[in-house]
Amino acid sequence: MIKNMKFEFIISKWANFYFFISNLSEWHFSCRTFYNEFWRKELGGFSKKEKKSLKLFAKLHEKYPFGSDFFGQIFFVKKNPLINLKRERPKKDFQLLKEIFKIFVPNFEKLYKKELPLLKIWEKNLKEYSNKILIVRQLNTNLAFLYHTKPIQKNIKVYLLFSSPNLSGGGTNMDGESITLEISRYPLKAINQVIGIIWHELIHLYFENDYFLPLINETFASDQKKISLLKEAAASSLLPNGVLGVNLLKIKSKLLNSKIPSKYNRPFLRLSKEYLRKKKFFDKQYIRNAVSIILS
Repeated sequence: MIKNMKFEFIISKWANFYFFISNLSEWHFSCRTFYNEFWRKELGGFSKKEKKSLKLFAKLHEKYPFGSDFFGQIFFVKKNPLINLKRERPKKDFQLLKEIFKIFVPNFEKLYKKELPLLKIWEKNLKEYSNKILIVRQLNTNLAFLYHTKPIQKNIKVYLLFSSPNLSGGGTNMDGESITLEISRYPLKAINQVIGIIWHELIHLYFENDYFLPLINETFASDQKKISLLKEAAASSLLPNGVLGVNLLKIKSKLLNSKIPSKYNRPFLRLSKEYLRKKKFFDKQYIRNAVSIILS
């Protein structure tokens, strides 16, 4: 029998402070520029000193990118991250980081005052709706079968972060064990969509890693662009707006994912529907079919 898994939703001030500055610095292609536009309007823009600090922050991230040197996860997993950074980073880099955070305290506090009550509302509702046993078991079982791996049998931490009113997103870049969810301003009526986003991120965090990604790597070798496209198209054909999102979460949407060219939507949906109907996991034939879609 599958052990019940649960989601633990966390509101961390430090995590949001880091996310705020990191996203504003736009050091990585995954940074959400639309959040930055929204925050500039909310806060009335930024001073020359703040703009200069963001450039310095981006340079620090170029020095410590995702991987073993990445320092961003400290702001999520530690109660007082500055103490850890002081021990782990060169004095010059630590002092620069400390100064950048100090510069942004007034603007962050102004924004956090508005965002915290909204995050708490989301936390309360997500605790109730995302942990419904039947839905959790159905999604866990279906994804484990399709990706030819074991169901998740542990609790998953989800860090709740700032967002803009019309957009939400998720990520798995922090510690390899948890999910980030940008949610504060997103409308509560879209909660099923948000639950779908969480499970989409779980595909990337867990389900695709043991069997599916090695299968893609066999086909594309070092072509990271095609690997990224295929795994994103496969996941999106299931959740949040794909087959499982429609069947189990009652989500209604035509667009799978903005990262995927719209011409691939229908073919990937048809392919995933076929595998679910025939009760087949994503095998080598699935990869061949997916490749023919991408190359068509």
